[in-house]
Formats: sequence, structure tokens, C-alpha cells
Amino acid sequence: MNPRLVGALCVALSAASFGAMAIFARQAYAGGADVTAVLLLCFAIAIVCTVVAMLGLFVGICHLGAADAATLSTLEPVVTIVLAAIFLGEAFTPLQILGGAIVLTAVVWLARTGGQLPA
Repeated sequence: MNPRLVGALCVALSAASFGAMAIFARQAYAGGADVTAVLLLCFAIAIVCTVVAMLGLFVGICHLGAADAATLSTLEPVVTIVLAAIFLGEAFTPLQILGGAIVLTAVVWLARTGGQLPA
């Protein structure tokens, strides 16, 4: 299928379901926050973190194949932790370092062996 179409359908259906949940839950945003700023941040999160990310995944699947795209997508938690440390000043915990090492080891192993188990 066309990755843009699949991405658009996923995003539209997700937005509709979360919008319905928000309406029925009637939860308010953080008190005292500027409504315009909150809406702009929500829009930025929706576009960058959802639309761009999903479109990138679906285009990657078309160009690389599902297996390679899925393997690369496992790097997302590692990249997230590193970016949080760089931009937000978050500290790494030993468990996060261990988890990142396991993920990186698995990705390198999959890339070198093509996912084949040792004989």
C-alpha cells in the first residue's frame, strides 16, 4: 500500500479515537497554562512525533522491507534516552544503560547475521 495513505489513515483514526476519549473524559489541561501555547505544543507533538514518525516508518518499510525497518525501529528507545540526556539534562540510570546495550547488541547481531540463528 501507499505509505502516505496508510500513515494518513493511522493518524486520522488515532486522532478521532483520542479526541473522543478526551471529550468523554472531560479532562482539563494544566491550570494556569496559556491555551494557545498548549494547543501549539499539542500540534507540534502530533506532527513531529506522530505524522513524521509514522510516515517515516511506512516509507522505510517500502524501501527497506518490513524486517529491516522493524529492526531499525528498535533503536527508538535508545535514541530517546540519548536525546533526553542531551536536550533535557536527564541522567542515565544503570538499567537504562544495560537496556540500551542489549538493544544495540541485538540490532548489530541482526544486521550482521540477517536474523539467522547460529547453527
